[in-house]
Amino acid sequence: MYALSASLAPKTGATAEDPPSYVGLWEAVDPDDGGHQVLSITRNTDGTFQLLLRDTYYTLCDGTAVGISRGTGRIDEHGNLVCGDFTLRCLATGETRLTPTSFHFLDAKGTLLDRNRTEPLADMVYHRTSGA
Repeated sequence: MYALSASLAPKTGATAEDPPSYVGLWEAVDPDDGGHQVLSITRNTDGTFQLLLRDTYYTLCDGTAVGISRGTGRIDEHGNLVCGDFTLRCLATGETRLTPTSFHFLDAKGTLLDRNRTEPLADMVYHRTSGA
């Protein structure tokens, strides 16, 4: 019983008002092309966030398949994770493209929405697969 109650106790310093953590590993299936996306979000020492996204098929790479996006994000005044320098690199061609994005939580169960995708792409829903 003690082990269960200890595991349910809040982490030291956490309050009910603390926002959910974006840090972790997230996955999604792209509704536009069926690509499998894996998004890693880590926290930098300066309080910003490092985002790294790998996709098995990027529509924006003109059908050349695999690409990687990366950038540095921050939490805005609404609690969204905003990444203005998110940059896609198509691995087959080396082409790069700026694709600013932002994420917000859909629910407390670990679901993120990326609504700022490059037009005309559909919204992307990510599910937490590991992390806080």
